[in-house]
This record gives sequence, structure tokens and C-alpha cells, in this order.
Amino acid sequence: MSTIRLTIENTPVEVPIGTSLLDAARTADIYIPSLCDHPDLPPWHDLDEWPEVFQGENRIEGDPATDRPEPGCGLCVVAVDGVDEPVRACATTVEDGMRIRVEGEDLGALRQQRLGEIFTHHPHACLTCAQKVGCSREPCSSDVPVDERCCPLLGNCELERVADHVGIPADALRYRPEGLPRITDDPLFDRDFNLCIACTRCVRACRDLRGVDVIGFTFHEGRYRIGTRAPSLVDSECRFCTACVEVCPTGALRDRDLPAGNREDALVACRTGCPAHTDVPVYVGLAAEGRLAESAAVVRERAPLVHVLGHVCFHPCESVCRRGEVNDSVAIRAVKRTAAEHDDGRWKEMYPQPEPTGRKVAVIGAGPAGITASYFLNAAGHAVTLIDREDRVGGMLRSAIPTFRLPREDLEREVADIIDLGIEVRAGFELGRDGSIDDLLDNEFNALLLATGAGKSKRIPLPGNDLNGVWWGLEFLRESSIGSPPELSGRCVVVGGGNVAMDVARSAWRLGADSVDLLCLESEAEIPAYESEIAEALEEGVRIHYGWGPVEITGTGEEGTVSEIVFRRCLSVFDDAGAFAPTYDDDETRTISAENVILAIGQEVEAVEGDRDRAGLFRAGDFLTGPASVIEAIASGRGAAEEIDTFLGGTGDVTLRLVERDPIPTFLGREEGFAGRSRLDVPCLPDEDRRSFKTLSLGLDAKATQAEGSRCLRCDMRLEIAPVTLPPRLWLDFTPEQVAEVPSEPGAYQLLDGTGKVMAVVGVPDLREALLGRVEEKGEAVYFLYQEDPMYTRLESELLQQCLQQQGEMPGGALDDLDDLF
Repeated sequence: MSTIRLTIENTPVEVPIGTSLLDAARTADIYIPSLCDHPDLPPWHDLDEWPEVFQGENRIEGDPATDRPEPGCGLCVVAVDGVDEPVRACATTVEDGMRIRVEGEDLGALRQQRLGEIFTHHPHACLTCAQKVGCSREPCSSDVPVDERCCPLLGNCELERVADHVGIPADALRYRPEGLPRITDDPLFDRDFNLCIACTRCVRACRDLRGVDVIGFTFHEGRYRIGTRAPSLVDSECRFCTACVEVCPTGALRDRDLPAGNREDALVACRTGCPAHTDVPVYVGLAAEGRLAESAAVVRERAPLVHVLGHVCFHPCESVCRRGEVNDSVAIRAVKRTAAEHDDGRWKEMYPQPEPTGRKVAVIGAGPAGITASYFLNAAGHAVTLIDREDRVGGMLRSAIPTFRLPREDLEREVADIIDLGIEVRAGFELGRDGSIDDLLDNEFNALLLATGAGKSKRIPLPGNDLNGVWWGLEFLRESSIGSPPELSGRCVVVGGGNVAMDVARSAWRLGADSVDLLCLESEAEIPAYESEIAEALEEGVRIHYGWGPVEITGTGEEGTVSEIVFRRCLSVFDDAGAFAPTYDDDETRTISAENVILAIGQEVEAVEGDRDRAGLFRAGDFLTGPASVIEAIASGRGAAEEIDTFLGGTGDVTLRLVERDPIPTFLGREEGFAGRSRLDVPCLPDEDRRSFKTLSLGLDAKATQAEGSRCLRCDMRLEIAPVTLPPRLWLDFTPEQVAEVPSEPGAYQLLDGTGKVMAVVGVPDLREALLGRVEEKGEAVYFLYQEDPMYTRLESELLQQCLQQQGEMPGGALDDLDDLF
């Protein structure tokens, strides 16, 4: 490719033909102010005006052909040798031999003049306020009217940064509120046209980056106006990718209720919400393209039990899916299940086959945590032996989850695929009886993981719990799944409000109970079972009674067979501190006759002989955390694999890549009716077939899965948008030489890491003395800033508030001192 050579601020620059002066300067790390330019967007002069736009219900018609000012911010003016007038760097193409000047009083004055024009139509009182550092805007110490104050982005705003660099002219006109629409009832983000500076970034992001073309501009009453095709975003056919929000340099387009802190976690909430951090947008996107086997492989990169999760995951990702703010969340679990059903095993071709490390690991417990840890440790090259007291692998997936929720053939196939990767299985081995932890660690293995789960029913000293016809929840499920299923009849009463209780109640109905009543301590708002489990139990006729605690079970006959159970009203379950401390009204009781009573009030971890702190011994899953979900156990197993690999001399990075990844797409295109597309219902067995242990959910077929996957907003696309070039910060290198130049005056200093994240904010009576003490220990600090102020404690508080606004957390991630701070 032919190149052009030029000089910018006495710096030689060589760039391809056709490059703009602004981009040329950027390649040389020379900053030129701009608010309309963006590295991912074409220049503004390629845009066509629309005849009309909407700002909410306000329809704005473009003026007839009149002289129009040049669009754009006009801040990027530079001087070119031999050219009389300054030129816009964004609209000027490089020429060979050019000499460009970026700084100078003349250019600074032009930029300030243009910034003053922008601020005529944009509130800016806070930017000139002496107390703006760390200001929360409410209340205002200067009594500035609310409409004239800056938006909540104050302290973290691109326009503010540019204004600080360019300087707001002293004669800038006061902003006069115009009362333009503020739209807060569309999904995901708010629009405030009072803050719009008509930079057209949003127009170009929507049109050129995403291909949706929902946002446009027109010229009306002497100004360019931005708006949408229709009054609402939904009617305009918005895809709600929020690319427009990402590129907006002001608060005109602003995320609504986005949690502070890590942007990636907040924007891709489904991935964050998954305990195993499976790459939800990627595997849902692959499914939407019909690439189902690849979709399953992406899940296996972080969670090997993809079939199992497709059936029984409680899908926390769906509860935080941002599509749910448009209408309904994506049916992520159903998409995952279909992907698993079309898995052709291609992931095995990319499963690592490293050189053996010579290290041996025993994993005790073949449930989801143990299987997951074995899968990742095997991929790291360690010799893994999966040990369990049962004769088959699966743990509580096999013994406690009914087959109407998790078909055994899917579990068997999934377990076999994982074991066949090279994991040794030692079944029927019980700690204590067949060997101890010390024996295994001292004589055979370099590390041992305890992942034996919480497979014991929690028991209470309830009178009559030993009568015939009384069961404990997990033992009942075990007998129903892998033992001799009991034959029930008559009325069955289940005690408990968790997911195990729901499985018990639904299993009892399938095993012949004429009716099933479930009573729990909790209110309807407090019951811990998942909503989907409760809904399905109710559909199957289970009657749920909230706010009752068992008193005693009574029986009849010589053999002591249960006949009824007595309850008393539960007034509260938890005390003011949130601890379990139920209170009762003994005067309000009820007695229910029953042929069977099943007590499903919780699970417990069985103590393991020899479990103590010693080198090489690790814990995971329910054994470590207490009763949790399958996906949480999988996440725990993966975490344990990382710890064990580190202990054995590895890097601790057990990341897998089981499918070649395409770049994250950037183009979406228009789709009529996209926002209104409803979540697909997953079909179930017909009512007449439901009273069996056949798999209840029939899943989605491949075509329906593609349709459901294509409802995804692809929130991860936003993370691929390049950051804008901001004015350089005046950071100082944190070295003894730089610190020696600091005055011995009161003030506050900030320490920053290599990315510019604030690590510490401290007000001190002597800046130099304090910094000299810190620079010796240094730690991770790379840069520092300081500011003189005799009121250094107040300045420290203001800077801490500013840090909280900008980073979403206190320096070092601490949140303990917020009450004192405010």
C-alpha cells in the first residue's frame, strides 16, 4: 500500500494514502480534540439528512433548502503550512510533505469559541464550579437550577474531559433550558435531547456499524436535530444493541440502572450471571446461526455437563438477560439443551492432549463438582482418578434428580464422554472403609479433592418421624431414582419449601399418591424453591400451604403407621439480622390426615473422616459451600481445578478452547418486529402422559432454537467498540525523582496502577514527605497525581467521591467506608 509522509508538531508521520489528518495524528499519539470523530465510525460528512425525525412524540420536520453550517463539532481545527485558514483535521486528507501544527493560541481560541457555541445548547454550570470534584449534584451548594446542572455522568464524561482540555471561554453564554424531551420509558437506556450536541456519532453507529438505521438527523430552526424514525425505539425497529449509548460523548444517551464497576460484567449480564461464566452470547449466537455442535462446544469450555445443564440448570443467566427489559428474556437453557442434543463430538478434537505432568490427583465424589474438576485437571495433563462409593458415576445427578427432569440416557452419555477422555474411575470405594485421606495422599496421590456433596437429609427431632410411611426427602428421591420406588396411595404430605421438596412432591404424585399437599415455614414471597419448580408443581396439582411448621406426626396400629400430621402457624422465619429463627403462634394449628409424610426440609454435608487442613487437600462443590445448584457445583469444581493445578506446579489457567472462534460480529441489520418477538414456549408432555417419569420438557427443535437464539441482543458486541481517544491525563511517573519535585505543602495525592485505575487517595499535611514514604514501598503504583489544598481532608473526601463515580468502587475495591465518606 502506498504511503504519505508528513510532519505533525515536528514529528515525522507516515500513513496510507487517503488517511485523514486526525487519524494520522492518532497514529503518532498526538492528541487533537474532537467530539464527533470516533475510531470505529465513518466521518460525519458521508451522512444524508432525513426529511423528519422524532424526539419522542415531537415530530421535527427539516427546513427547506437553506444554507446549513458544516456539521460536526469543529474542535479538530489544525494549521497547515501554506494554507491561510485552519482546516478541520477530520475532513482533510493527508498530502505528501504536509507540515501540521496542532497547538497554538490561535487554534486554542478557535476551539474555545466552538466549545462555547456547543455549550449554548448544553448545560455546563457544573463544569465551571470550583466544587465540581467529587460532587454528587444533589444538593447543589451554589443553588444552580436543576435543568442547568450537568447530568449524572459528571466526573466520568467525555465532553467534560474535552472541555477541561480545551477550556471553556470566559464569555460563554449561560445555558437556557429548552425543555426538550426526556424519554425514560423505552427499554434499557434513556434519551435526553437537552444534552445532545448533534455530533451524529449515534447516527453513524446505528447506520454504519450495526446496519439498523434507526437514528437520523435533520436541520431545523438553525440547528441540526437528532431523532428516530418513529416516536418510540420499538416502533423505530431498534435492536437495542446500545452501540449508540457507547459512542455518545455526553449523557444524551445513557444506560439505565447499569450497575457501577466492571462494565463488561454489567453489560454482558448473562455471562456474569452464570456461576461458571459460560460465554452465553457466543453460544446463543452460534445456535442462532444453526451451528449447534459448535454452540455446545463453547459451553463445554467452562462447563462440561452441557446435557445436564440443558435439562436442570436453574438458569440465573435468564433472570439478568437484558432482552428481558425489552419483553422476555431469551430461553437460554432451552437453547443449550438443543445444542447438546446436536453435539457431534467435534469438541473432542480440540480437547487438550498435553504431555503428562507426572502428577496424580484423587477426586473423591463423582457428582457435578468432582466430574468437572476431573475434566479440567485431565486437560492440564494430570493423571486423575475419580473415586465414589457408588458403583456408577453421577452422584446426586443420578440419585436425587428425578428422571422426569433429567433423563438418565443423557446423563449416561455425557458421563461416558468425559470419562473416555482418559479419567480413571474407582467405583465402590468408601473413605474410611477402603482407605483414608492420609493413605491416599501419603502413598498414591499428589493432591486430593473432596467433592462428596450434601447428600444427607437434614433431620429434626419431630415426634413420630420414625413411623411407617414417613420418609426423609433425599432418601425418598434416592429410592425413587436408583432403588425400589415406593408405591404410594392416598394423601401425601410433604414438609419443606426448597427445590428438593418440590421434586419430592412431584415424584410422590407420579408414584401413585391421590393428592399431595406441601407445607412450608416460608411465606409465598420467601419460599426458596425456584419459580419454575413451584409453577410446575402447581400445574401437577400439588397444593402449597405457606407459613406452617410441623409439630408432630401421629400414627395408628401396632406397627405404627402414619395417620396424620399436626402443624402450627409460622409467624416469621428469619430474625432482624436475617438468621434462621422461626417464631410460631401455638394457638393456631391444623391437622392433616395422611397416608405418607415426606420430610424434605434441607440437606446436610456428611463429615468426612480425616478432613483437615493439610498440604494437597482441597474441597469443592456442596461439600465446600453447602447445598447449591448444579451450575454452582460445576463452577466450584472448575475453581478447585485451578487451585490444584497451581499447587501441582501449573499456571492455574485451565481455560479450554474447543471450537475455532469467529470474531464477535458488529453488523446486525434491520429486522421488522424484532423488539416484539416473544420468547418461545418450550413444549411439554401432554397432560395425559405427565403422570410418569418420562422427561417432562420436550425441548425446542433446531428451527425453533435458531429463532429463539436470534432474539438475543448480542450485548457483547458493545464491548468490541473501540474506545475514543481522550485528552491526555497529567499523570506523573511514580518515581523518587518525580516525587522529589513535589512541594512540602498540605494536599491530597492519588496513586494509580498501569491502567490509570486509582489505587489510593490520601489527604496529608505534607505531600512530599508522605509520597517519599510511599514511593519506597511502591507496590503496584505506576503513576501519581497531587493537588495542594490546606483543607486536605475535605479534598480527600471529594476525590474519593470522584473515584467512586468514575470507577464504581472505592480505591482498592473497598466499599466499607461509604457511610463515613458521605
